[in-house]
Amino acid sequence: MPTGKEFSVEVKQLLFRVIDFVENEKDGPIVPLNNVDERLVKMLNISQSSITRLKHELKVLREQAAQQEQQLKEEEANQVHCLRSHTTQNTTTKRRASSSSLPPRKIPHRRRSCNVSSVSSSTIDVTLLIPQPIAPQKKSARLAVSALISVDGYRLRSIDIWACTEEHQMNSDRFLSWLDPTCATLRSEIGDKQRIAICLDNAPWYNVLTDESIVPKRSSRKEFIGKWLKDRDIEFPKKFLKAQLLELVSANAPAKEFLVDPFE
Repeated sequence: MPTGKEFSVEVKQLLFRVIDFVENEKDGPIVPLNNVDERLVKMLNISQSSITRLKHELKVLREQAAQQEQQLKEEEANQVHCLRSHTTQNTTTKRRASSSSLPPRKIPHRRRSCNVSSVSSSTIDVTLLIPQPIAPQKKSARLAVSALISVDGYRLRSIDIWACTEEHQMNSDRFLSWLDPTCATLRSEIGDKQRIAICLDNAPWYNVLTDESIVPKRSSRKEFIGKWLKDRDIEFPKKFLKAQLLELVSANAPAKEFLVDPFE
């Protein structure tokens, strides 16, 4: 028995009967196992009516316990449902508040088709039904600026502004025509003894080669490569392939000279 647990005399007598009954069934059941009521009468030493009454009371107690458990589960489910409903309501309220600040959506309307049969032919402009070609739109001119910038700011006398269009845009000729007077003006301002350094980026009009420095490339035709070699009195067999001709070009290529080199 558990420590500190005291049983009454009646309870002890009942427990002793149960222990004796179980010990007597070591070699086999005294009463058949399927005869529950007789086993309880023999085990507890009480009448059949008492067994029936006790079983009924036990059934009632079990039903009450099951009802209480079901009631607790329903209360917990209701609490969870209330919490979810409250959260959903708050979220919906926030969405409505945020959507109320947005402009109302436009309701699309279907375009009503005109019943041609109800319109007389004299009122229809046939030219409107024929698709007309759209005239090409010319791009508007933009202003382009060329200027020298130093640590002191823009050199005002070097600023060149012109309208840049598809027909008139920045190229090597335009750049050289600006660079020549700009360098002369800059030299007159600074003097002959002081050095001048002009930093250029990798714009294509800065890196234009002279005609003497242009050599054939891999994309050039074989006839053009052969003509370039003949113009420079470089002999080669007629059976040479294009790759062999390019090797001769690479071996006899002049040093690169750019159009801006004379301004150094």
